[in-house]
Amino acid sequence: MADTTVLTLREAAFVFGDSLKNISRTVDEHAGLAVTLTRGKRNVRVLRMPDLIYLQALNDVGHLLTPQGRRALHEALLSGRSANQVIVGGFSLPLAQLRNEVVRRLGTLNRLKNSVDGNPDDPLIKGTSVEVYRISALLDGGAEIDAVLRDYPGLTRAEVQLASDYARAIPKKGRPYPKISFKRAIVTLGLDALDELAVEE
Repeated sequence: MADTTVLTLREAAFVFGDSLKNISRTVDEHAGLAVTLTRGKRNVRVLRMPDLIYLQALNDVGHLLTPQGRRALHEALLSGRSANQVIVGGFSLPLAQLRNEVVRRLGTLNRLKNSVDGNPDDPLIKGTSVEVYRISALLDGGAEIDAVLRDYPGLTRAEVQLASDYARAIPKKGRPYPKISFKRAIVTLGLDALDELAVEE
């Protein structure tokens, strides 16, 4: 059965602990390294399992390969000619070991995806009614985890970190959430002083 794994470039950047800029540059430098899929009204470049294994091989031994060697390696991976190893020049690369490392890395992304509920475009932290992207926006706005926990006492530290990791791997589409919570906005604007004036009147 063929492997149907596909990752966006941003997901791949998260999985490999790299920047989107570096992953995009690698894809641009290697013809055929990504395919374009239509998702809704957008065209999205995605990487398949052979492409991910290739990226893992580049991580491991890319600095030892010539441009020709890199092309030969990617072509061999795409062809699926060997299930055990790929030989490029004087290198023998163990495919099982490379694939296992990719699967391990994918496990982190899959755990993130399984930790949310609801609409994939605006998911909730599993078991809560709190939007993942709302929490990540607060962190992006400079809020410390402890401050977020004070505003959302039903969350755990791990759930706040999950929201940050999820948004890094799978960014929100459309309008972002505010980077400051309603509670913080009230404190910042000093609106509690208005309550005191209303009581005095």
